[in-house]
Amino acid sequence: MEFIKGAIEKIMEAGEVPMLVGNQGVGKTKLIERIGKETDRKVVTLITSQMEPGDLIGLPWAEDGKTVWLKPNWWPEEGDCIIFLDEIARARTSTRNAIMQLLIDKKLHEHVLPEGVWLVAATNPSDERFEQDEIFDDAFIDRFVWLEVRNDLQDWKKWGRDIIDQSILGFLDNESQYFGDSEDVELPEIKPSPRSWEKLSNVLSVMSKDEQLKYGMKIARGLVGYEGAVSFSTYLEKLEERIKPNEIWDNNAAVVEKVKGMEIHRVNELVDKTLRYLSKKKPEEVELEPLVNVLSVMSAESAAKFVRDLEEMDKSYKNTFVKNEDFSNIVLRSKFASDIKIKKFDPQTREFIDMKEETEAEV
Repeated sequence: MEFIKGAIEKIMEAGEVPMLVGNQGVGKTKLIERIGKETDRKVVTLITSQMEPGDLIGLPWAEDGKTVWLKPNWWPEEGDCIIFLDEIARARTSTRNAIMQLLIDKKLHEHVLPEGVWLVAATNPSDERFEQDEIFDDAFIDRFVWLEVRNDLQDWKKWGRDIIDQSILGFLDNESQYFGDSEDVELPEIKPSPRSWEKLSNVLSVMSKDEQLKYGMKIARGLVGYEGAVSFSTYLEKLEERIKPNEIWDNNAAVVEKVKGMEIHRVNELVDKTLRYLSKKKPEEVELEPLVNVLSVMSAESAAKFVRDLEEMDKSYKNTFVKNEDFSNIVLRSKFASDIKIKKFDPQTREFIDMKEETEAEV
């Protein structure tokens, strides 16, 4: 519960709407009440299955020959509020239509929710155990961040240690199979869309790097589906491995260690980015020691690429840098690497020939 609570808070903070899917009695309402208490927000719980459309949207009123809609009695006046729409799949169709306007436009008729109000919805799983409408079509699914809610016995014990009878806690320690919430919960089939990627971007924008690592996969799965989330997570891991050129100077020791284990195409990518970074500086402004430290752990071929491309970019850089003895040694090492000729045995002539000469002969 602690884990899912953090994800829910970040989703609502970003202005998006989490949809909590869990079995009966799992504690969805208690969870939202706890978030409200910890964030100093009033929680307005709407049991939508028991509401008429008028309960949700307010009643019509005649004013100056026009029909206006009165605010419903639950309508918040301040932004420090969480509106919890529970049992949404059991609501009447007309009530759900009104709910969608609230979720999409953050308003009902001309009444706009105060800035800062958080919205969250909940439902039971869509299976034969629960009597509810099958409303999980693509358009409906695309409006929410879908999260599976399961209760953990240890978390529940921490929550209930001061309010649950100790004999019950002791019993469940020994007979955890009677705790309940053992049925699997399946989320609907979630498909990525431009809207869902935009929502994911909104949520990521309010999260720190550590929070993205902690909650990112769970939230992404609830927006773009399992396969999309796995692919995106893998991409992020690879992106995290990439080094920004300024890190050579800002975090030199860490970069040196990373470069030692990098594949050559990643190193060459860093070479290209570093050259672009240097092109925006004057040669005399560049501190060479960190750069030399990184070039020293590169392969001779990658170092040669750096020296060659640096000279092609602007000879003044190389002419300035070679005044540094350590950089001059890098140049000598790279020149040696450039002069190495790769040989291949020719069975016809029974001699070793240069690969370059063979290629030219074929042409």
